[in-house]
Amino acid sequence: MAEAQSEGLGKRFVNAVNVSTRHIQLKPALYAGIPPGRKRCLVNNFPLSVIYRIKNRVIEIIAVAHARRESGYGQNRNQRNTKAKK
Repeated sequence: MAEAQSEGLGKRFVNAVNVSTRHIQLKPALYAGIPPGRKRCLVNNFPLSVIYRIKNRVIEIIAVAHARRESGYGQNRNQRNTKAKK
């Protein structure tokens, strides 16, 4: 629907998220920590953040969330994934 309102918006969104994930790959420790054990990288030109954590030297993307969501966003999602893997 947003694509219909602004031509190319979808492509710009994907590109902006890709740039953020590349920045995270290059300097994962650079970004602000948010409890519990997560980090947040803002997405340029969108009110979004890439929420991630570093576990055993592996970067795990947890969510792409609205930047004004509470800092615990995605915590329940992690708990569901952990339970499903057991």
